Amino acid sequence: MLVFAAWHVALAEGQKASKRKRLVLPAAAAAAVKKAFPKASIEEVEREEVSLALYEVEIEQGDSEAEITVTSDGQIVEVEKEVAASALPKAVAMTLKKLAGGAKVEEIERVEVHAVLKLVKLAKVKVVYEAEFVRDGKEVEVRIGADGKLLATVIDDDEDDDDDDGEDGKDISLDQVPAAVKATILAHAGKNKIKELEVKTRRGRKVYEVEWEADGKETKIKVAFDGKLLAKKVKVDDD
Repeated sequence: MLVFAAWHVALAEGQKASKRKRLVLPAAAAAAVKKAFPKASIEEVEREEVSLALYEVEIEQGDSEAEITVTSDGQIVEVEKEVAASALPKAVAMTLKKLAGGAKVEEIERVEVHAVLKLVKLAKVKVVYEAEFVRDGKEVEVRIGADGKLLATVIDDDEDDDDDDGEDGKDISLDQVPAAVKATILAHAGKNKIKELEVKTRRGRKVYEVEWEADGKETKIKVAFDGKLLAKKVKVDDD
């Protein structure tokens, strides 16, 4: 039996690195998405843990796709949609052209910000406990309050993770990544041969996903554009 052991490091701005989960979207969140995009079909749902639950919903409407960030109570936070350079406002196009300096622009996204999340300092520190275990062949992640109350349960389908790893990514070489990213990759991979290196754009930021094998174990990491380690996953053979 193959088991995934995962470790997560906090993202910049206090967000946790997300893994794609097979989730049921809360009714209020689903209603908000349906109201905003009545003719769209939901293709994928992800849950992000910040100080509240955020759901990333991928939708298709005709030939176009979009990604919506929505809270569990139905507040749409952001809507992201890829657009062509020809669709940019003149002022935006001029600024982008100046910044790119002749370089080929790989991707442009239009981001609608509907709500802003604010950090509020708590009068008393809140402590929660997170744990991961394998049950019935599936990885389960739970959050438990200091009083023993179960706060959240997410079941990770390993097959979904494997299928999603190569999605919407662009293969690149180690020499093509920023120096800070390269340093982080080498610090973790060492002299092991890198099997796969992809760059993806998540929420407007580039994320580098790297895979290699060491001591018979498959290792994957995610690195932010500034070299920060976002996530690490080791696939071990639990015979």
